[in-house]
Amino acid sequence: NGKGHKLDKIYLNKDEHDYMKPWMFTSNDGRFEMTMTPTFDNFTSTRILGVVGNICHQVFGKWNGTVRLDDGTTLHIKDMTAFNEYSDNRW
Repeated sequence: NGKGHKLDKIYLNKDEHDYMKPWMFTSNDGRFEMTMTPTFDNFTSTRILGVVGNICHQVFGKWNGTVRLDDGTTLHIKDMTAFNEYSDNRW
């Protein structure tokens, strides 16, 4: 209903060598427990000679898990489509 909710620290556990394996997110207070299962990695690289440019993984997938709002309400998320992005920019 147009209200923002403040989460504390969110941690990511993923395989740094395989972006298509599940990404697991957890919070220090247990309010955010989600897994994103990738379906597509929109990978781009414009890195020139390994020095200047960009490497980007825009990973789309299905999200599943729970989020607890400030008022204690728990949202159960099932197969929500969204994306994460890893970007390494060197300019």
